[in-house]
Amino acid sequence: MEQLASRAGPGGTSLTYIEGWRTIELANTIFGFHGWSCTVLEMTVDFLEATENRKWSAGVSALVKVTLKDGTVHEDVGYGTGDNQRTKGAALELAKKEAVTDARKRCLRLFGNGLGNCVYDKDYIVHINAEKRKLKASSKPNPSATTINSANSYAASLLSATSQHAFSSPSSSSSS
Repeated sequence: MEQLASRAGPGGTSLTYIEGWRTIELANTIFGFHGWSCTVLEMTVDFLEATENRKWSAGVSALVKVTLKDGTVHEDVGYGTGDNQRTKGAALELAKKEAVTDARKRCLRLFGNGLGNCVYDKDYIVHINAEKRKLKASSKPNPSATTINSANSYAASLLSATSQHAFSSPSSSSSS
């Protein structure tokens, strides 16, 4: 539950997502620090323009590949913008970082629920939001472990299914 963030979406909706740094943390936890890598395959500047108030805006798309130690690969695209920046370089930098982060998150979610695919499960989001409301409504300063654990156990079951796939390999021995 603590891995999820939300922001305002179109039409007064709420969008649930996992922040970029958290996806890296989760991937390191699931695959190991040296168990995965991320490569930028392509980056395209879709637009770069100066606004009438002498600010710069840019849009960039990126194609990223995530590779696991066992050779499993997923690729996906991401998009980023840098709006109303003081310099052209600042607009491009922001857009590029956002595009790569978006693409990496999209790649990692393809490895399963534990890495972000769960945010596309509306039932999961409803469950998590209900648990968050229970925590807020609780008058106790320290919410009961039971309330927290019910949401975490659901998330753990999703993570467990992903982890079992991620760690299954023909040889589990390592050499030094």
